[in-house]
Amino acid sequence: MVYYLKMEVIREILLLKAGITTIPDLNHDDFLDTPIIVYPKNIQNEIVEYLNGENFKIDNTIQKIETKTKLLEEYKKSIIHHVVTGKVNVRGLNH
Repeated sequence: MVYYLKMEVIREILLLKAGITTIPDLNHDDFLDTPIIVYPKNIQNEIVEYLNGENFKIDNTIQKIETKTKLLEEYKKSIIHHVVTGKVNVRGLNH
């Protein structure tokens, strides 16, 4: 149910059905009559296991990218430092 309700399209549908004044009113009959697909418990568990696994892969990939980005930023600063302090000669290089 958590993954279902996090889906952007489901949230949009529910918000459209909710009466909105200053905050969505979730007590309207239109909202309460909204059909929700409920799979058998074993299918729900399989879906959750799959989504958890995919989320883990995505989070792991994001972490690797963030780590590599930080390393590249450090390398960039190091190169700039070496060029500015004259430790690396860049004169005469063709572009």
